Amino acid sequence: ALPISAKQEHCGCYTLLVENKLGSKQVQVNLTIVDKPDPPAGQPCASDVRSSSLTLSWYGSSYDGGSVVQSYTLESWDTVDKKWTDLATCRSTSYNITDLQSDREYKFRVRAINMYGTSEPSQESDLVKVGERQEEHKEEADQSDDEDKDEAEYRTVKMNTTQKVSEFYDIMEKLGTGKFGQVYRLIEKKNGKVWADRKS
Repeated sequence: ALPISAKQEHCGCYTLLVENKLGSKQVQVNLTIVDKPDPPAGQPCASDVRSSSLTLSWYGSSYDGGSVVQSYTLESWDTVDKKWTDLATCRSTSYNITDLQSDREYKFRVRAINMYGTSEPSQESDLVKVGERQEEHKEEADQSDDEDKDEAEYRTVKMNTTQKVSEFYDIMEKLGTGKFGQVYRLIEKKNGKVWADRKS
């Protein structure tokens, strides 16, 4: 007999056999169990944390319940309200969460939804706090990158046939080979400046 309470592991091909005194008859039946999906796997992860927003990412369900996952529901908890509340619904496995407050810490969890129901919640994310500090660090990094770009210096050097590059530069290792030639690291003898030289 088929199990009364079917589970995922019961999926498969079954052979039904009917017998009486006149003979027997058998037929094969494929059994598929459909149900709500398993919870999203692993722990949701927060990234790109800004003054009032962050991006939450997570993995899909390890088993979709026999029906494709249609969407995900996000839930949030914070250290002030101290209760789980519905936050948003989306179709992808990442979501940009906005309008967060800097006076509290947050954690998040996710549920998967298919046509048969909603999963249990995923693991909870680590506590995360939004604030100005992350953006300030980013601005400092951007400013530093801009300064580095401003410091870049280029020089076109023309040598006559009686001169050698080695008279003015110490030729160091080859940095790479590209479409337009080979690039070497040079050190200028008179001032110690480091250059990248392309030889076509």
